[in-house]
Parts: sequence; C-alpha cells; structure tokens
Amino acid sequence: MLSTERRSALTSSKVALGAAWRGLRRFFSLIVLVALVIMVTLNLHGMRFGGKHVHRVTYRITGTGPASIVYAEPLDDGKLLRVIRHVPLPWSRTVVMSGDVADYELIAKSNSRRVQAHIECVLAVDGNTAWTARLTAPLAKVRCYGTPYIGR
Repeated sequence: MLSTERRSALTSSKVALGAAWRGLRRFFSLIVLVALVIMVTLNLHGMRFGGKHVHRVTYRITGTGPASIVYAEPLDDGKLLRVIRHVPLPWSRTVVMSGDVADYELIAKSNSRRVQAHIECVLAVDGNTAWTARLTAPLAKVRCYGTPYIGR
C-alpha cells in the first residue's frame, strides 16, 4: 500500500501534469488561431496560398528610339525579372502571372540622348490601367508599379 504522503505526492503530480497539458493546449490553440488570422488577412489582400489567383499583366512602352526594359515575368529558371536591351519602340508584352505574386513592375530607360527624347510606360492588370508614367529628357527613365488590387 502507498503511504498517505506518497499518495498525496502522486495526486499533486497528476494535478501539475494536467495543468501543464491544459496550458500547452491553450498555447497551441492560440498559435493556430493566429495562423488562421494571418492566412485570412493575406487572402483578403490578394496573396493566395496555392496559386489560385491568375492575372493578365500588360506592359507597354512608347517613346523615342530604342530602350532598355526590366519587367516582371515568370521564367523557367524560377526568376521573376526579365531584362532586355536595345528594344525598338513601341513595345508591348502581356504575361500571365499566378500564385502569390502581388506586385508588378516595369522600368524603362530610353537609349536616346536627344534633348526631346521621351518615354512612357503603361502597366495594366486584368485590363485596368494600374500605372502610367512619362518623361522627356535625354536618357529618360520611367517606372510603372502596381498590384492587381490597388493601382499605385
């Protein structure tokens, strides 16, 4: 038979173990709840898990002379940026973006040194113009930036 002291020690150990277990359950429940809130918030802002969003992004450049262009496009090697140089203008490209890509960017620099050289960029997402920029200057550089949710 167990002595009263030993029985009391076992009971107190069981109580402490039960309290610790309840504390761990509450902690993990809180972690799961925070993770769900984060996932819902990201989904509301357009960052879907599993690549459920698909957007058609159209880049357009017009201006004087050839240009150097940097734009976002999914490539076979996993990169997202493409750089092309000495592109005759006007230039246009439509790409399909999917997954958690939430920002699109287009940078163009005119290669013309003429005083009145001009360049203009237009970035459209799903047919809606998200950004337009233009500049007239030698070696002019413009940047268009946007998201499928908020034109910037």
